[in-house]
This record gives sequence, C-alpha cells and structure tokens, in this order.
Amino acid sequence: MRWANKSGKGMLGGFCTGWIHEENASTSMADELEPLCIPVGLYVKPSAKMTVTVSLPPLKQPGQSISNWDLMEKIKKAVNPIELSSIRVMTSTIELVRFEAELPSRKILAKVIKALDGFTLKVMGFFEPLKVRAAETKSDFPTRHDWDEFFRNSDNMNELEPGERPDTIYLAKMPSNWFKECGSTADSMPSERILQNVFERFGTVRCVDIPICDPYRKKMSAKISGVRTTGYVQFVEYISFVRAMDFLRNKKLVKKMPDGRIFEASIKVDFDKNRHLSDENIHKRYVERERLKELEKQKISEEYRKREKEDENKMNAEKEHVDHRSQKEGKHRRKRNQEERLKKERLNEMIVKEERKLLIAQRKLESRRLLSALFWRIEANLREKNSRLEMSSRDLEENLQAELETKLRQALLREQEQRLRKRIEAKMMLSKLHANKSEDKED
Repeated sequence: MRWANKSGKGMLGGFCTGWIHEENASTSMADELEPLCIPVGLYVKPSAKMTVTVSLPPLKQPGQSISNWDLMEKIKKAVNPIELSSIRVMTSTIELVRFEAELPSRKILAKVIKALDGFTLKVMGFFEPLKVRAAETKSDFPTRHDWDEFFRNSDNMNELEPGERPDTIYLAKMPSNWFKECGSTADSMPSERILQNVFERFGTVRCVDIPICDPYRKKMSAKISGVRTTGYVQFVEYISFVRAMDFLRNKKLVKKMPDGRIFEASIKVDFDKNRHLSDENIHKRYVERERLKELEKQKISEEYRKREKEDENKMNAEKEHVDHRSQKEGKHRRKRNQEERLKKERLNEMIVKEERKLLIAQRKLESRRLLSALFWRIEANLREKNSRLEMSSRDLEENLQAELETKLRQALLREQEQRLRKRIEAKMMLSKLHANKSEDKED
C-alpha cells in the first residue's frame, strides 16, 4: 500500500485525511497560525466549525421533495462573499436537514453564525420560507475530566505503569508525507524520529509508535496492533501530556511548503484508551513480532525447501522428459530410417520398373524402327519385284502375244496348206476324173 503521494493527500495507515485546503497565506491566517515545529514546517490553527439546521415544512403534495444540494448552495449564497471551506450533510430527515460547515478563519465564525441564525430560505415549490438555525459545532475533543474519569473507573489500569495512565496521545488522519525524512522518496514510510522531535516541544517523549512502519503489525491481533491508528506519542510526565492535549484542542494541522503554499488537515486527537504503549502490550508485540519473524523464517525455509524440491522435481521431470524425448526421438529416428529405407526400396523398385519400362519401350521403339526399316525394305523389294513383275508380265504378254501370233500364223499357214492340199488333191482328183472320163470316151 502506498502511504503518501506528492500532492500531500496520502495518509498514515491508509486513512483519508480530513478536509485538506490549499490557499495563499493571507494575513488573517498568518495571525491564527501557532508553530508546532518550525523546522518541519508544521503549525496549528483554530478549527472554525458550525452546525446549520434547516427546518423543513410538512410535505403536502405527493412526490414533493427538497434537494440537499440546493439547500447547501442557498446557504453558501447566504454567507457570500465569505466562502465556506467545506459543508456536508450530517442528518437528513423529513423534519430537518443538519449540515456541518467549516470556515477558513475562526475570526469570522461569530459573524457568519449571526448572519445565518434566524435566516430564512425560499425554496421553489414551498409557500413558506424555511427557517435556518446556526451555532458553533460542539467540540468532541476530550477534556481532563474525561481521561481522569476513564482511568479512575478502569479496573485493569495501573497508574504507576506507563501506558496505563493519561500519558499517551492517540493521533489519526494525519498526512504521512508531513512526517517523512528530508529527501525521502514518495513510497518511503513516515519517520518515528520526526514525530518524536515534533512532540518533544511539550516535554520528554518516552516512546512513539507508527504502526504502519512495522511490517508485521498487520498480522497481529487488532487489540495490540493499532493498525487503524496513525500514531501514538507517550510522554514521560503527565504535565507534558496535558500541554500537548491543550495545544491540539480543536485545532487543525497546517503544513507550510517551501514554495509558500499552505495545506490544512483536520486531524483526530484523543487519549489512548487501549494501553497501546504499556510495557505489557509492547512486550506482547515484541513476542508476536519474534513469533511472526520465526514463522516467516520457517516459511522462507519451507519455501526454500519447497523450491529445492520443486527444482529437483523439475530436474527429474526434465531428465525424464529428456529421456522420454530421446527414446521418442530414437523411435522416430528408427521409424524414419525404416521409412527412408522402405522409401529407398520402393524408389529403387520404381527405378527398376521404370528402367525396365524404358528398356521395353526402347526395345519396342527399336523393334518398331527395325520393323519400319524391314517393312520399308520389304516394300522396296516388293515395289522392285512388282516393277520387275510388271516388266516381265509385259514381256511375257508380248512374248505370248508374239508366240500366239506365231502359232496363229502357223495354224493359218497349216490351214491354208491343208486347204491348198485339199484343193490340189481335189484338182488332182478332178484331173483324174477328167482323165478317166476322157479315157472312157475314147474307149
């Protein structure tokens, strides 16, 4: 948790501040400032708070209402030109609305109360004006009678022991960066030394405690931790406690910055009622702190052993993972080698098949070429033979025709010869006949 920031609005223990106001240091404010610790730039000024009560008339119409915000604005206008430092609603009922307002200076408190007390406000929707009553806010700051009565009536208090008597101041709602060492960072813790130096103006301080400065305090019991408190200051003497309480009664804490800016904070001051800085509770916190330290050491040792165990388990897991990965990689490598071998075998088979196919194709191609050449030669031979046959057939035809003509001529010649012979024979026979006839005639 961050306890402070550069704007001056951080709180010890994470509590919000009261109203913090920044303004130029006017003459009236300078007159009201009382130094608390000038080297640190801390002052106090009187608180100027008043209670403003607005009486509400009966609401006659259904749904009729009055805005608290409108009432606050009308109250601010009623005290104009005086500006209220703050105003907030304390109580809101159907009969009245009570506000708590704060003024920048106590000198004008009586004047503003006189102006507002008996004042009437006109509110839209209401025929009757609203009556206003104003008075100074009753202080809740403890008195000497309060702490004397508290410690007198407490059964578990021993006035001879520190912390069990009125000697410790309870502080809350104080800005943390107002109590830091000079030159500290924004994330640094407030300084108990600075807090002690601030309150030593009232007397010797026995011890101080800022709970958030103890890193183990949040883990302690709420009865002894005091984590809901800004700080505790314990004095050695009772008179120092009384001086401090009287000085801080109904006061606001003021911080003067080196650049001249002024910040205010409404702080809560009370006497310690829980024996926070008693020897018994201090010892309890010491014992609890040592116990928490021991637990923290044990936790650190356990975490160290746990980390070692985790590292060992992690190393074993990594080793198993590496072994498993090696086995897996070996298995994958063998499988990959087998796949590559099978792939090579299939590739070789494919190459052999392709070579065989190529050889067959080459042989087929050569066969086709040989057949083509053979067919071409056969065709050439056939063409040659055909040409020869054609020539021989023509010669044969011519020879046959010549022979036929010769035979025909010879047949004709024989036929003519036969005819001639027959004619000759006939003539010879006729001649013989004529000769015979002539011989007969002669006879």
